[in-house]
Amino acid sequence: MDIFLLLYIILLLTIILWNTDIIKDNKLVNYITILSVIVAILSYIIQHKQHLKSEEERYVKRVKSNWTDIEKMFMDNYPYLNRLYKQIYSYDDRLKNISDPPITEEVIVKENHMAVILIQVVDNLIPSDTWNEVFKEWFKSPILREVWKSRKKFYNEETVKYIDNICDNS
Repeated sequence: MDIFLLLYIILLLTIILWNTDIIKDNKLVNYITILSVIVAILSYIIQHKQHLKSEEERYVKRVKSNWTDIEKMFMDNYPYLNRLYKQIYSYDDRLKNISDPPITEEVIVKENHMAVILIQVVDNLIPSDTWNEVFKEWFKSPILREVWKSRKKFYNEETVKYIDNICDNS
């Protein structure tokens, strides 16, 4: 599409300059100069669009990687994180009958570490309309909310406002 726009502008400029007396002296030099400027500007626009697209692709890849890593951490720490897992996925009826582990020091420490990891994922992905609903579900977890209360002082203002808003509205 961008190439067609470039060709259209070049064609239009050629027709205007060759068929009018806008520029009488040095018509060819002026034409080449103007054409060079247009090509440079459009080249910049095309490169910028490509850069934005590659940034978006990297972002999507990072999000998918985060999600997979999170699920793997829960699997690797079964059954210790069952209680937290059920809380952040409270909408999934299939998980309701999974038993909670006995609340030991090890369980509390693992839940705390995992909650911090989840909070950091939120911090990494702000702003992300795609993940808003997921984060709202996560922060229905009493464990995650409790960890957030003690850890939010370590996060930037944008993250604090974002997560506090989620907690207040869910």
